[in-house]
Amino acid sequence: MLNFTLYATDTVNNVRQNSTLFSISDSLRPAASTGFNSSSPAIGTIVNFTANVSDETGLLSANWTFNISGSVTKMNYTLSGASAQVSNMTALPAGGIVNFTLYVTDTSNNVRQSSTLLSVADTIPPVINGTLNKSSPGFQDVVNITFNLTDETGLLSGNITHNMSGTPTTISFPLSGTSAQISSKAQISCNGCVINFTGYAADASGNARQNSTVVSIGDFMPPVFNAAIPNVTIPEEGHNATLNLSDFITDANNTDEQITWRATGNSSVIVRINQTTKIANISGSANFTGQESIFFLATDGVFETASNEVVVTVLNVNDAPAITSVSPASDPTIASQSGSQKFNATFIDVDSGDRYNATWFRNGTSIAPSNASNVTVANLPTGRYNITVIVTDNASASARHEWALNVSSIIGGGELTSNVLSLSESERENATNVQVNRSGYGGIDFGSNILNFSGISNLEDAFNISRGLVSVNNGSFPGVNRSATIVMLGLPYAKMPFIFVDPGFESNTSGTLCLDTVCTNVTYSPSTGRLEFHVPHFSTYYTQANFSNGAPAITTAPKTSAKTGLSYTYDVDASDPDGDTLSFSLLAAPSGMGIGSSTGIISWTPASSQIGSSNVTVRVSDGNLTDNQSFEINVTKGPKLAIEEVDVKVDSKSSNNLVDGDSISRDAAPGSKVTFKVKVTSLFTDEEGLDINNVQTDITIRNIDDGDDIDEDAPDFDLSPGRSKTATIAFNIPLQVDEDTFDVDIEVEGEDDNGTTHTDKAVLTLEVNKEKHEIRILNAAVSPAVVRCEQSATVSVNALNTGEDDEDEAVIRVTSQALGYSAKEEASVDSGTDDNQFDRAFAIPLPKDLNEGSYPIDIRTYYRSDRESDARSITLEKGECVTTQSTSQQQPSAAEPAVEVVNQNIQPAPAEQPSVVEQEDLWQQFRESRSYAIALVSAIAMLTFLLVVMIGLAVARFLL
Repeated sequence: MLNFTLYATDTVNNVRQNSTLFSISDSLRPAASTGFNSSSPAIGTIVNFTANVSDETGLLSANWTFNISGSVTKMNYTLSGASAQVSNMTALPAGGIVNFTLYVTDTSNNVRQSSTLLSVADTIPPVINGTLNKSSPGFQDVVNITFNLTDETGLLSGNITHNMSGTPTTISFPLSGTSAQISSKAQISCNGCVINFTGYAADASGNARQNSTVVSIGDFMPPVFNAAIPNVTIPEEGHNATLNLSDFITDANNTDEQITWRATGNSSVIVRINQTTKIANISGSANFTGQESIFFLATDGVFETASNEVVVTVLNVNDAPAITSVSPASDPTIASQSGSQKFNATFIDVDSGDRYNATWFRNGTSIAPSNASNVTVANLPTGRYNITVIVTDNASASARHEWALNVSSIIGGGELTSNVLSLSESERENATNVQVNRSGYGGIDFGSNILNFSGISNLEDAFNISRGLVSVNNGSFPGVNRSATIVMLGLPYAKMPFIFVDPGFESNTSGTLCLDTVCTNVTYSPSTGRLEFHVPHFSTYYTQANFSNGAPAITTAPKTSAKTGLSYTYDVDASDPDGDTLSFSLLAAPSGMGIGSSTGIISWTPASSQIGSSNVTVRVSDGNLTDNQSFEINVTKGPKLAIEEVDVKVDSKSSNNLVDGDSISRDAAPGSKVTFKVKVTSLFTDEEGLDINNVQTDITIRNIDDGDDIDEDAPDFDLSPGRSKTATIAFNIPLQVDEDTFDVDIEVEGEDDNGTTHTDKAVLTLEVNKEKHEIRILNAAVSPAVVRCEQSATVSVNALNTGEDDEDEAVIRVTSQALGYSAKEEASVDSGTDDNQFDRAFAIPLPKDLNEGSYPIDIRTYYRSDRESDARSITLEKGECVTTQSTSQQQPSAAEPAVEVVNQNIQPAPAEQPSVVEQEDLWQQFRESRSYAIALVSAIAMLTFLLVVMIGLAVARFLL
């Protein structure tokens, strides 16, 4: 409605109004726009449809209307306002055209209609299912196959196909509508076959689907024997008869290849059937004679048919006796004169009623009573013997076995080594210091016990050294049943293993735990796998893993003295048989003392108030078990000049933070370089203000040089209060030194500003260990070093036994491939410091046509004849042969100086290390020439002549 009003006013402000009402009608329809998420949907698609609507005067309502599968769906919406959006979704279950119409009404009842047609594509094939009236039909049965078909958009056609006759047969059906049923009947015309019934359906949209039903037709026709299998007669053992089984069978549904065979009823007759060729091989079992009935059965996988009874006759054939076992299994070796060997044989004759007789021979001579089952031979001289046993039955059939017996005066070692192997037969009857070893496994050391090896021809007959097992055959060889030390190597155990003792040789099945009174001095290293223990007698000793938890044990001795103002340290070491992680603690300790819980290092600096005795108890724990060590520390007043600590380096290995009473953890060897670094500290305080001047450091190693001391000192130095300095002193251990432990005395001395002398001392111990075998080359020289016209040169070698053992078979070998020379010299040399050197000289002939140049000469030492110990190389120089006069007038050349290689390096030098000869100058070359020699001789002759003349003149003047 619109209201138009007029107002009129005169000059005196009188007013009049007039109104007119206009009614305006709404005839405009709402506006609408629609949208779909798919413009070409297929069956099964979810369609989203949306409309945006508006009206100036206001919206009232809207609805979506659409037809699906013949039914109409309406979706109503109540609206308000000038604009709105209406949307929804629906599935499309069938193909065809779907009309989506939108109706929108405003408040003036104006209506807007908008329609959209969607074509729904049919992409879904028909549904087809088949059924068979019989699940297990047989030959000539009638089967009815039925297929049910459905399709929402309409069926077009269908068919049924089967392969019963060997070629596909198809029956077709025209169809319409959305569902149908097709069926077909057929009579089974095959036996033992597989039939595939396949149904096919197509719809009006070109979609198709098929479904198959497969049935197996049972085989109801068994194999049939068309002929009887004949009886068989064969001789016993090693003879057989053959039958082709395919000749006796037919099967309507299966080929020969599809038929399998077996035999039944046979226990003493052996039947072997080749399933490929169908050939049966028939033979008698060992020693069977007589008759046995058997049957052959043929199967096609469904039916099995038995043959007629087949009688197998096995005829008797005489069998020779048989030797079923012998011992020893291989050819034995025994010791001459005292050795013995028992031979055994077990024999039978399978022929019932046969009698047999056994005879034994040694080299063709009978050595046993008739029909003996064993014989023992003994006390034979050295040689080889044939030991033969022959078993003969009453039909003169026989069997024989022969051993080659070796009788030897030499003991064989096999994988075992022993010093007894080099002894004579008589020496082996009274042998001492016997060792038996197997490389990598361990050994037995009988020490000074006297052993008798009579009757032992091979060490492995009397000894077994295996991984974790050592055994002695004391039953057969009582002369070697003595006390000994056993070493086992390469054991895998993480802790001390159990040791068992077993009375049998090489037996480890009935042993008992070795008592502590039997297995004594037992040590084991888990890191190396080395077990060592002593036993009073022998049988078999073997090991087993020990899984019990063992307590830790403190293995170090405590330091029981300390000085005020000086650091006290004690490194507590402990071992645990299980390898458990250990922790350390102090149960009792003086004030200020501490211990590293994981390292076990006790640290403490005693104060003046702590002079006297202090009690300490240290504990080590593996988490369950513990071990304690209690000791007393005596604290005395410390010096003002103190040896705080000593670091020692033996060759390249160090032992640090040592104090008085400690042992140097690194062992020295003959010729080792030992360096001491002594930390010296002034304990005067800054308040006291006294320097210590001219501090002297002296180190003495007692009795190490063949009973004499060696002594060295360091340069003097001064010390300010509270300051430290380190003095360094080095020694070379003598080459001629005994294997022993030596005291090292360290002493420092200085004088303070007041003239008071201060000293401190510390004593360490140094252990010298020697290689078991070591022969060093001390000096090696060739003379002349430069040859010119000489026809030979001499090599001189000086060697020293620095090993632990005496060497009865020491060897020096000199070789030069370039000179075509090789020779060796032997020696017997003692160990220790007396009679431990030897010298040898080698004359090397030189070829006449030897060219100028350098010729290396290799020098090597050996122990036990062939085990290399040391090596050096020197060089022979060949110079020019200068001739100044005829050969008959030449004077002998002046001797060439020798070039000598001296073993200054106390460490073993590497092999093939050439010596160095410096280049000669011209004057040196002249001095070494024949011209120089001739000139020298001439000069001497002239001087002699002049001297004679002068003496003659003097005598004449005197007489006148």
